[in-house]
Amino acid sequence: MPVSRSLSVTRDEFLMVDRSPLTIRDYRNVLAPLLEWFARQSPPITALEAVTFAALNRYVSEVLLGRQKAGTMTGRTPNQHVVVIRGFFKWCMKIGYLEQSPAQGLTIRKPKAKPPETRAMPLQVFVEMLRRAKLRAMGGEPNLYALLTLLADTTHRVGAVVRAKVGDLDLPGRRILLQVKGGDWKYAYFADAEVLWALNALLHWRRQVGIPHEFLFSTLKQPYKGVSPGGASNRIGEATQELCGVRYHAHSIRHLMAIQMDAQGLDPSAASARLGNTQEVYIGHYQPSPAHKRAEQVTRAYPLHKLLGEMPAAPTVPASPGTVIEVNFWEDEEVV
Repeated sequence: MPVSRSLSVTRDEFLMVDRSPLTIRDYRNVLAPLLEWFARQSPPITALEAVTFAALNRYVSEVLLGRQKAGTMTGRTPNQHVVVIRGFFKWCMKIGYLEQSPAQGLTIRKPKAKPPETRAMPLQVFVEMLRRAKLRAMGGEPNLYALLTLLADTTHRVGAVVRAKVGDLDLPGRRILLQVKGGDWKYAYFADAEVLWALNALLHWRRQVGIPHEFLFSTLKQPYKGVSPGGASNRIGEATQELCGVRYHAHSIRHLMAIQMDAQGLDPSAASARLGNTQEVYIGHYQPSPAHKRAEQVTRAYPLHKLLGEMPAAPTVPASPGTVIEVNFWEDEEVV
């Protein structure tokens, strides 16, 4: 029979396994509130073998789903918390600390997934947002336009893009070095001339105002700080809400580009190379690895203007902020 072990000691051992710093940070952020919740129970749960499926299930229902419902859930989603919790107890079995995982079968019931199209930002919304962002860029606020064009042409995640520094940018090679999901460093390529224009405008603005830090994307007002992934996504969400009444996450741009590649008949293996996913993930999730050696070739063959049409020129007269684009993409779907 396994020897009684402290939960906190076991957690610390789990975090000492060789992983990327970002992964260790995420695991710590998930397990810390779980152990704190265990310690507050009556009686407190402090031993590894005292953890039960019922207790874990109660934590998921009372804490994770409760925070999600209240709108106070930050960072990872409840489902991502559950994945880490299952992984922790599976590791405890593998190392010989447990005979059976109390987290086996632990899950969160999610509503039936909508088709990939509903996760994507509608094309007309994105194009209009580009038009308005370009107008701002021409008026001296290039941050949003540079972010939107770079996100779309590289199809990278917003977290990787906003963490980039000026020194990571290679304009002659039309590429930028990004720390992608999992902690690896990869080059992302951009083929469209509009992206090059937007980045040059951003660098010019940085020199003009004297940005004191190395991050490529910065807040617009003093004290200038690097933009967080959440802050960048919120800015995009505010812009889409103003346009069509729906708040889209930055990741919806990635889904949009996947759909556009699929609509053009791009081979799934080539599309997955550009997105940085395996072909199986592309087909199952996007249907449509920047790490893939074909990523640069695919990006240059399918630049932004080819996927979206000609890049939008700045309107002579900007659309009124109150103008709402009607997007009837929920047609024939039950909205929950």
